[in-house]
Amino acid sequence: MTNLDLRLAPYLLLVVVLGLVPSSVRADEAAPWQKAGELMKAAEYVAGLEEADRALAEHPDDLVLLRIKGVCLMELGREDEAVAVLRRAVEKDPSSIASWYYLAQALAYRGSVVEAVEILRTICKKAPDSDYAQLARQVLPDLEKLVTVTQTVQDKRRWNVTLRLGGEFDDNVPARTKNAPASPPIESFRLVTSAYLEARPLDQNIDSLPLTLGGGYSIYQSFHERDSLSDFDLTSQSVRLFARHAGRCGPVPYGVEVHGEFSDAQLGGDSFSTAWGTGVNLDAQWLEWTVTTLQYKVLWSDFAKDGLAARLVSRDGMDQTVEITQTFYALSNQLVMAAGYMFRHSATEGATFELDSHGANASVQVALPWKLRFATQFHYQSDDYTDFTPAPTRLDDVFTVSVALSRPLWRENLFAEATFAHTTADSTQSFAELERNVFGLAITYAY
Repeated sequence: MTNLDLRLAPYLLLVVVLGLVPSSVRADEAAPWQKAGELMKAAEYVAGLEEADRALAEHPDDLVLLRIKGVCLMELGREDEAVAVLRRAVEKDPSSIASWYYLAQALAYRGSVVEAVEILRTICKKAPDSDYAQLARQVLPDLEKLVTVTQTVQDKRRWNVTLRLGGEFDDNVPARTKNAPASPPIESFRLVTSAYLEARPLDQNIDSLPLTLGGGYSIYQSFHERDSLSDFDLTSQSVRLFARHAGRCGPVPYGVEVHGEFSDAQLGGDSFSTAWGTGVNLDAQWLEWTVTTLQYKVLWSDFAKDGLAARLVSRDGMDQTVEITQTFYALSNQLVMAAGYMFRHSATEGATFELDSHGANASVQVALPWKLRFATQFHYQSDDYTDFTPAPTRLDDVFTVSVALSRPLWRENLFAEATFAHTTADSTQSFAELERNVFGLAITYAY
């Protein structure tokens, strides 16, 4: 299972064998699907799959046998094979609403939510009075919400693009201290653009091999409306390669990702920094409603301007970060809560910037009426500069609270978002104490 599959789990425990086998056939007619259907209804899915395969060898065009085999494969966690079998059923009889319904269910089980939603909508239009349309209408609202907040996978392509355009008002662009009235904070409006492209030549959501290999490219740019702040215009680009695997360890679904990345940042048109690193993420779904995520990352950074006293103030060096996050899903995923802890150690060439950092965060996402979605996050970070110069120590406490309200526009993959973030920092060094407020509006398109 992928991360997306983990989030889908509460929605998709709806394997209703309604109309799977026609009631008009009497038992004494010895229907070829009869024994396989009885085994499936008794939840003996391994035996049911074996019997369906045996019967299909003699009756390869029997739609009911194909549907029984598809459901057994779904229940055994073999979603890719279930999709392939149910596609055969649809190809043999495109008018079979039952086959289309179970194909949509198999697609949703494995994470291909966009195509599943399209099929369920078609069922509601073409057979609005059928039992399958009634079932489709029950699950469609939750699946449609999921499409708006996640990047899902379709069989038709192995890539995704996300584009974002927005504006932000920042009342402390250079992050200046609140204790220096001679050089107060500077406010400004800035235009913000970003794009992300991901390609997966090998995708476990499409292929039978339980592995995804791919890469991503992202770019972020901000441009201030004040010429005097052009030195704070930022362009950041990054390239990322990853390998993902999902499976089960006993009853526990898990997902593992190993990745490498390279990034380059320019500030005011000049080179600012480059960084490269690697990391590993592990997701474990202990229960249907909770997921634990462990992350480890190591990053090597090279800054362009270290100054004359590089041994003292250089930020070049290695960062190591360990993070654990616990996520909870409630009310059919309409309420998502998370809490986490982070530790970071930065070993820099310049002693001044060596630090140990501890962080804690909590977040809540709530689905509201009229397709609105509200999210809020609280983050606390304590940065301990272990060899700060000229003072023997420097300890910063940084608090950030952010909120966001989003809603799809006339398309489910196009949505608007309003954001606000407040940051305050206290420190043993007065120049590091600051307050900052950022208001934003943005439109995001995900394809």
